[in-house]
Amino acid sequence: FVAFLIIFVAFDDRKVGLKAALVFFLTCAFVAGALAVYLFTHMTVFEFVQIIHELGKNGDHTVWFGAFFSLDYIKKSGVRLIGMIAIAVVLRLFAKYVLKSEIKSVYFFVFITTLIVVLSNLTGLRPSGPFGLLERYIGAVILFFLIGLKDEDRVFTWIFGGLGIALYLGVLMGSNLGFNENAMYLEMSMICLVVLAIKYLENMSYRDKRLGAICVWTFIAGIIFSSGYFVRIDGTQPANVFQCTETMDYGPLSGIKVFPEKKRALDEQSASLYSMTDAGKLYTVLTREPIGYYFVKGDYISAQYAATAQYYNEQWVDFYTLYGRQLPDGILISKEDIESLDKFYEKEFGQWVRANYVEDEEHSDSVFWMLTGK
Repeated sequence: FVAFLIIFVAFDDRKVGLKAALVFFLTCAFVAGALAVYLFTHMTVFEFVQIIHELGKNGDHTVWFGAFFSLDYIKKSGVRLIGMIAIAVVLRLFAKYVLKSEIKSVYFFVFITTLIVVLSNLTGLRPSGPFGLLERYIGAVILFFLIGLKDEDRVFTWIFGGLGIALYLGVLMGSNLGFNENAMYLEMSMICLVVLAIKYLENMSYRDKRLGAICVWTFIAGIIFSSGYFVRIDGTQPANVFQCTETMDYGPLSGIKVFPEKKRALDEQSASLYSMTDAGKLYTVLTREPIGYYFVKGDYISAQYAATAQYYNEQWVDFYTLYGRQLPDGILISKEDIESLDKFYEKEFGQWVRANYVEDEEHSDSVFWMLTGK
């Protein structure tokens, strides 16, 4: 929305554009103010300042540009990207020397990669889900700058396309995901690409205009397909609307469809947490499924609701020791997420737990270890 406003201000009636921008940012300020009022009814400003430095210390986002250090992942994405570009270049050369067409490589690239994604998923050859094969956006942006931009479109491109690239790089700074998944943030650049790709069809021959239009509209149809066919059921694994699922029939997840194995795991955890806890007591549950807290009979306290990967580092120790919080009466540790208590005790938070809690074998079960205060 902000990008549209910038373009509106730069290329249209500036007074109207500035008024629209002012209304937008005043609305943002009002919402931010309302959120701040709500926040400070639950904590003081001093408490907020005390804990603000803890945000982001869970280990997932502490390495800047972490995607640059995942060499194996870069290699896989790079091979896929190079393969996609190579196919597009071959099609471009075929069109140029056999069909005598002047269609640029980027048109063939968005066309062939869309077909790859759609057909590989419909046939089951390579299910990708909403996060898969997003290297196609990176390749499209690279080839886009070889399209031969006209002088009149350079400002538009740098504002719109540049904003998309800036968003992508900004997300990569702190993301725990790779180049592939984060390529979704190039959407502004892709909008710029589609707008100019359609515009440049106007000066082409009738045959090239039809060929280029087929490429662009195939890409747009592929985006519509992806929006309706792919779903995010659990994590980032491939899933689609025809995936075998079961519907949760109780608790806060009632009516939500999940994989059958996920439903069985949630059923086990919820039943276990309900049977192992008592009203009036305070608990911490170490699990990748924070929904389990809803089935704790007593109250609960935790340094974070869940992490992509639980690090249990100094953030957890600080949470329980620096701010005068009430310590939990019991700590429940998921046997699905933690290999063994010995492994857990190797972590910084695990060492603190070991010094203050002891395993309650009588109340532990096949799903959770129960630890109680010494």
